[in-house]
Amino acid sequence: MKYHLKEQDFNKFESDYIKNGLKQESWKINEVLIDNNKLTASISLPSYYMSETQGFHLSGFTAMEIVSQLMIIYFHIKEGLEHKQSEVWLIENKMRCKQNIEDLDSIQVSMDMVAMRKRGDKSYCFANFSITDDKGGLFEITIKGIL
Repeated sequence: MKYHLKEQDFNKFESDYIKNGLKQESWKINEVLIDNNKLTASISLPSYYMSETQGFHLSGFTAMEIVSQLMIIYFHIKEGLEHKQSEVWLIENKMRCKQNIEDLDSIQVSMDMVAMRKRGDKSYCFANFSITDDKGGLFEITIKGIL
């Protein structure tokens, strides 16, 4: 079966969060600790989208932004760079939300660097992230990237 939808046909199905709410969200890294192959960070959300049906919950989009930024920080620190000199290119990612994160004030991120290798002028990494809150929320994210 084939469908040709115009705006008035599909806009009633669109997610308000994706269309409008995501633009309202901002998050902040409060603290980062790097210890060898591990990183931990404290995150807060100064502004967020409140769903009419579910209240606040951390979205997968925002979770990916957070871990991507932390990966960039980790990469640059481990490479001994004094400021951001390059983009980190996402090669592959996998995300699983085991339990919604609903606590705005207690978002914690931990990262385990599984592998980081230098090949020529490029560095490759493979890392596992966990995002948690005090209410038992859990995102598990795996990222492979290049600096």
